[in-house]
Amino acid sequence: MPPHLPNTLEPNPDPLPALIGGMLNPEDLRIISEADYGQDSKEHLAALRSLLHGGALNLRECKPTEVLELTRWDRPIDDPTHIGRHWRRAFACATLLRAYGEPENDNGAIGANETLVSLIDSLHALGLKALRQLNDDETGDINRAAAALVAWLIPRLGPNSSDEAAFFGLGLLWFALAENVSDAALVALMDWIMVAEAEAATAFRAQLGYPIPGEWLLGTIWSQQCHDLWRRLGGLLPGRLSAWHGAEVVSTVHLIAAMLTRDPED
Repeated sequence: MPPHLPNTLEPNPDPLPALIGGMLNPEDLRIISEADYGQDSKEHLAALRSLLHGGALNLRECKPTEVLELTRWDRPIDDPTHIGRHWRRAFACATLLRAYGEPENDNGAIGANETLVSLIDSLHALGLKALRQLNDDETGDINRAAAALVAWLIPRLGPNSSDEAAFFGLGLLWFALAENVSDAALVALMDWIMVAEAEAATAFRAQLGYPIPGEWLLGTIWSQQCHDLWRRLGGLLPGRLSAWHGAEVVSTVHLIAAMLTRDPED
């Protein structure tokens, strides 16, 4: 990945899992613990409770990694009846992302970009439907905490996910647009994303042994399981802009959104 990630928000990996974990109730933990068809649910539940009390997630240990990864793949919709599912998926994703940044887990981050976009999808849905449970300060805390986690994680991406750096830069941009980040820092971050995407595309095509007409960003990874969520994020990205953003930020955000949502058949 390109060096020198631009400074946006202060990196901090811990507040987001704690904030989301505080929204879970015992029934949520039970549901997550039974995600693997109920197998070893008691052991998974005990491990989940340990996480909520400050324990660290070791991705080499099945419990509770297995049920967190399975919960990550849930696909709740933007509907009030799915609020609990969104909180559970957001917690699973935030906890996994936190673990990806630890040196002992640097080979265990499988599908890291998919974990990130699932987190963003759920936090966006909760912002639309459920964050009225929180006051405005706490809502802001979740957004800042998410940006802080992603900013902390990017320089620590391990060998299985360092080629996905541009996805994480885009995730950081998503959160940073809603915060008091200078235009200069946002433009530098978007330049960084462009460079990271170009590096990943070059490496991906070299790995194949021949050039391919890939989609922007989405053409740099094998798995297509969450392409729809990334395209949806692209469509929503301009909505993160505010009146205080300058012309260069606005035009570049719209450019990224257009590239990410473009139909490759066009």
